[in-house]
Amino acid sequence: MRVDKFGNGVASAPGVKGGYVTDAHNWIQRDAMKQVSNSGVSVKGDSPFNTGNRIFADCIKLSGTGVTEDIEQRLQKLIPDGLIGRFNLDAPFESPPNRLDACETLVEVKTLAALTMTPNARAQKFQSDVEKRVRDLDSKYPGSTFTQRLKSYGKDGKYLVLVVGPFANLSDDFMVLCDFLGRVRALRAINSWNINPKHALAMNRHILISRFGHLAALAWARLILSRFRDSVLPNFSHTAHDSGAFSDTCFCDPHHGGYRGRHVPGA
Repeated sequence: MRVDKFGNGVASAPGVKGGYVTDAHNWIQRDAMKQVSNSGVSVKGDSPFNTGNRIFADCIKLSGTGVTEDIEQRLQKLIPDGLIGRFNLDAPFESPPNRLDACETLVEVKTLAALTMTPNARAQKFQSDVEKRVRDLDSKYPGSTFTQRLKSYGKDGKYLVLVVGPFANLSDDFMVLCDFLGRVRALRAINSWNINPKHALAMNRHILISRFGHLAALAWARLILSRFRDSVLPNFSHTAHDSGAFSDTCFCDPHHGGYRGRHVPGA
């Protein structure tokens, strides 16, 4: 068994539960989509019961054959982690342009446990991979509309790719999301309160940037400590681990004690 300095490979050790990368991914993905929903923008991917499973499902055209296992696997790889619905930003927040404005955008969340690639490079690789995948499907099954469907989302098919690196370093698309949701929330704020638009935007950006930064750091800390517990201290608090109390105790609400409302320092 070979384990690198990031812990990759430790799940193959006897007695190690594993699955922590998936848990971290799901935690980040659900929270990001929940922030979109909380901002008043329609969304898919904020819960296991509201997903984008059917986005590409009807794009394939088969000639006489049914849906095989190979086709199912290809379609499975195309399912996005989320979908941000259309929301039109109004004055004074429509400029400079944000690429999430006035369109539906597909979302993908990735965790990156290595330093050989930056989060932005990983995001670009995913975009290239998905574009190649839809082209290959259209070529393999003539008459299919995967490329056409992809290009109907975002700006010419561009995903919002949220990548979290090994030290909670984030891809640039996190800032795109924070800027967009900050404007959406600021628009609502100036319609409800007597507040300067620039202050409203700064306040809401601050809250979102802080939230995603803490979330990424906590997700990796949780992954590292959980791996350590299983591989180094396998007999540590089985009862707490099984009941979920360990997570509740060590990873309480990351936003407890945070500033709320308009009075945010630095806004």
